[in-house]
Amino acid sequence: MALSPRPGDRQRRTDERNLFLDLLLAARDKFYLSYTGRSIRDNAPLPASILVAELIELLVPATCTDPTAAEQRDAARRRLVLEHPLQPFSARYFAADTDPRVRSFNAELCEAQRQGLSSARAAVVALPVDTGENVSDSDDDGDDEASSEPTTRFFSTLLAAPGDEWRDVSLDQLLRFFRNPCRYLLRERLGIVLSRDEDELADDEPFLADFSARTALAERLLPHYRGGMSDDDLRVLALAGIEYPPGTLGTSLIDLELATLKGFAT
Repeated sequence: MALSPRPGDRQRRTDERNLFLDLLLAARDKFYLSYTGRSIRDNAPLPASILVAELIELLVPATCTDPTAAEQRDAARRRLVLEHPLQPFSARYFAADTDPRVRSFNAELCEAQRQGLSSARAAVVALPVDTGENVSDSDDDGDDEASSEPTTRFFSTLLAAPGDEWRDVSLDQLLRFFRNPCRYLLRERLGIVLSRDEDELADDEPFLADFSARTALAERLLPHYRGGMSDDDLRVLALAGIEYPPGTLGTSLIDLELATLKGFAT
């Protein structure tokens, strides 16, 4: 059908248009459409679907007295497309001069907005009023100094100079430091070990090895690879571990991992 199209063939790209047209023709009193117009990540405008956009572009000039006037086209688009606030407790839903199509009738949220406005008015009334007298700026300076005052330091004094044993740094120490410098300082220099909750056992049986399992297998087999152990003995040693699931799937995964470890060791 794609190579030799004929009149009357089904075109899937027009199916949605036909369905949309059927819905539009079935409407008798009102026709309501809604779409997500803002991104949930950065609030950036999102375009409507092609069908909705084409309908809007058709209705905008049709509802204008002068379709060539840009002001009338913008006013028509605002009448057709109504942008709602993101949150149901937005003050725009309860403002007196808001669009009736946006107005909310939620009594609980309305009372919350009223209480919030009352608190804001009380805070404004409580502010000092300028009576015309000369007021020094010392209070404001004090507030600035208080706001810029540094917080309490974790160490009140300098740490003691490291001993000679800290001059020889192993690769494992370097890795642990770069992974978490704060934890390394507390644990290695100060001897503070924060307690952690024990890991709960998984409810499901793993069928694939994760990163920790692959790392454990590599740490267990790489010394034997470098020691010259044969491939058959290494495979037996790998199958004897618990890093990979048993069965045919685990065996095939272990064979792939052994090939990778062999290349790495070489």
